[in-house]
Amino acid sequence: MIATRSDTKKGRTYSGGIIPPGEKYTSVTTILGAVGKPALVAWSAKVEREMVIEAAAKLYAEDKALTAPGFILSLNGLLGTEKAHSRELAKAGQIGINIHELVEWSLRAELLQNVGKSPILGEQAAWGYQAFQKWRYKQNLKPIAVEQTVACHCHRIAGTMDLFCTLDGVETVCDWKSGKRVYWEAKMQNAAYRHCARAMGLGDPQKGLVLRLPKIIGDPDFEAVDAGDEAYYFERFLHVKDTWEQIQKEESNAGY
Repeated sequence: MIATRSDTKKGRTYSGGIIPPGEKYTSVTTILGAVGKPALVAWSAKVEREMVIEAAAKLYAEDKALTAPGFILSLNGLLGTEKAHSRELAKAGQIGINIHELVEWSLRAELLQNVGKSPILGEQAAWGYQAFQKWRYKQNLKPIAVEQTVACHCHRIAGTMDLFCTLDGVETVCDWKSGKRVYWEAKMQNAAYRHCARAMGLGDPQKGLVLRLPKIIGDPDFEAVDAGDEAYYFERFLHVKDTWEQIQKEESNAGY
């Protein structure tokens, strides 16, 4: 039985299905939100700054006679349009999402699940998918479960594994990530999923991999990154969980 995911401003929870009646378990990824991501913050600031500069230059070129209040008002309106345009460009360029969709579709089909029509990919995404296929056959990958919800009743956590499989006969939990590199919190996430899979009796995963897909054209190619020692990274995940719970307690006491 699967569980129902609910998203709020406080994060994601799971309830029903594999979760005991009346209980809500916190998502593994929500807990890992307590980990600082300085590289992401710097990237976001850079993108925002470039967008403001470009919009201001465009507005100045169109009307140099604007007063300061009029310029600010017009700039705010233009930024709304620019953000929408940038989101569409980003969406179109995220080939990692397209590759993931086809990989998931093909693995579900292999498990004889009802998958519908195959996703349509552009040339770059199709190339990335072929890179994954080439890798999987070298590793003799055999899927066991795709997008499987798992939970640990002891720690009251839950999440959705991207892929549970065997690689050369070794039970392995795989997570998909897109971007230029794999960050260390991805290893904590993978360790938590391995722990949950074992706690649920789904198997005994002895290995974890983070499968990195290129996010946009120009990113590095597909690669499989070892998720490291489960015991080591799960212990650190529990430390992050303690921090996350303390943050929730402090914010609740402060009335946030």
